[in-house]
Amino acid sequence: MLIVPFNVKGQDSIPKTINDSLLIDVQICEEAQMILADTLKYNKLYDQEALWSGEVEVGYPSVYLLPVVFKGIISPSNFSLKKKEEKKLPFNVNPEDNVIWLDEEMWVDSLRESALTRALSVNPRVIDFDALTWGETPKQESVSDVSAKEVIKVSGPVIQADNLNMGKPKPDRWKSRMTSMVQFTQNYVSDNWYQGGESNINILGYQNLFVKRYDLSGKTEFENTTELRTGFYTTPSDTMRMFRVNDNLLRNYTKFGLRAFKSKWYYSGSFDFRTQVFNNYKANTNDLLSQILSPTNMVLSLGMDYKFKSKKGTFDYSLFVAPLAATLIYVANTSEIDETRLGVEKDKKTKKNLGSNFRQVFTWKISKNVTWYSNLYVFSPYDYINGDMENRFSFTVNKYLSATIQTYTRYDDSRDDVKKWQFKQQLTFGFNYVW
Repeated sequence: MLIVPFNVKGQDSIPKTINDSLLIDVQICEEAQMILADTLKYNKLYDQEALWSGEVEVGYPSVYLLPVVFKGIISPSNFSLKKKEEKKLPFNVNPEDNVIWLDEEMWVDSLRESALTRALSVNPRVIDFDALTWGETPKQESVSDVSAKEVIKVSGPVIQADNLNMGKPKPDRWKSRMTSMVQFTQNYVSDNWYQGGESNINILGYQNLFVKRYDLSGKTEFENTTELRTGFYTTPSDTMRMFRVNDNLLRNYTKFGLRAFKSKWYYSGSFDFRTQVFNNYKANTNDLLSQILSPTNMVLSLGMDYKFKSKKGTFDYSLFVAPLAATLIYVANTSEIDETRLGVEKDKKTKKNLGSNFRQVFTWKISKNVTWYSNLYVFSPYDYINGDMENRFSFTVNKYLSATIQTYTRYDDSRDDVKKWQFKQQLTFGFNYVW
């Protein structure tokens, strides 16, 4: 609503709203009385509840309260505050359309201009500014006519591109992705359970940092993966320790390649480093099974790498075939650890082998919330075969929660005293975050 700060009889100067009683209470001239009367008549064209709620915006003559500017306009002889019967619109309007609001707005605008002109002719002393003495007024920026194939052009100051020291844009060739997971499993078995067993809690931690350098020409490739896997579980049967280790791996895998001709094959070399982080003991004893750098496995490979990625990016595949591969097994602590369990001969710290290997890795985003990751590695020094395969199915609940099924399969026929096939499976639920 319009708020007018006029002096009211018997009261201080306070804002008042326009209503019928204001015409009697407000001490203003006859012209202003006519303006207020016409404003009230204009307001009655609309629903009063809508006006009070603010749902309808109307054009009140609030311009009368602004500084008065003389524009050099002479008061017309046919000046009238009454609404004209007919008003020609500046554009064509469909007669069926309801444009009463537009007609009313045009009438209010004409009322404002007429009242301002009348005030200037009756009392020139109220003029605050004279447009005729301003000199050259600032030019407004304008927008040229635009068609479907044209670009909007705005006139105004132009910035010379030569003055901008922008330089050539440098693309970010390095990309990285960090995946963190902390997941849990819990199992409770009462003491009198007829099948036996024991209660336990499993905690699995997984950290993976993947770094890749993108070559815009596609002639080279560089990838580096750093991975840390830790797993602990409670075992009441082990009276010497509260927790035992069931997953313990620190791994760094680096691969570099040069594209072979114009294909998806690369001449590649890779280096794989693996060790453990935490000490692992045999249950109810102090017999040390493994610790950091005991063992350490290093593999240096030369071969060909095939890369494929689907157009939608949901399937990423890599196959690395290395006819030439060298492996080194190193056991730092042979005084406490039985090196023969780790593939090293008695009273020796290292074991070297030459052979061949291949690695197949793919990530398949089956759906928005389901991802399958697979890593198959096989090495052979031509007298035995050693390989392992990891499969991980991730079921994402949201950005922070997920469930994971992991399976690990291992084959090793280098020793006759152990089974060739080994298997481990985990089902966990917990927190995850990727950035």
